Amino acid sequence: MENPYLPPSVEETAARVMPAAGTQRRYTPGQIAIATFIGGLVAAGWLLGVNEEANGRQSQRWVYIGIAALLTLVVGVIQLRIDTPALGVGITIASVSTAHAFAKQFERRKAPTIEWLDHSGWSVAGIATLGFLFTVALALGLGALFGALGISESFSGATGD
Repeated sequence: MENPYLPPSVEETAARVMPAAGTQRRYTPGQIAIATFIGGLVAAGWLLGVNEEANGRQSQRWVYIGIAALLTLVVGVIQLRIDTPALGVGITIASVSTAHAFAKQFERRKAPTIEWLDHSGWSVAGIATLGFLFTVALALGLGALFGALGISESFSGATGD
């Protein structure tokens, strides 16, 4: 009987981590939706790009679309000067729904000659966290820029007395 407490051998670990020839890893629509909820459009663009690369298509456009959409939303919210939670909830729901729809389209277009394996949930969590940190850094950077330019007073509602 084999000891279940022994660490896995190198061959067993490599077999689990590295897909066999003729197989590709991809992110499922559910994984992409969760990553979009946590990491925003940057995470969605990244994961959709990885899926497109695995299918043999150019992926840079997905990363750029995600970053451009994030910047558009940030600038749009700043321009609207609305401080309501409903706007954030609406943007989140729209982002998750759109990313899930794009992932479903990938499911329809994936190459039938390749055996597809799912990526680990840990990689989804890592990419979602990076997307979240990028979004926070962007918001803090824009806040610092606007503060240095003296624009922040118009957003805070302060009268300046």
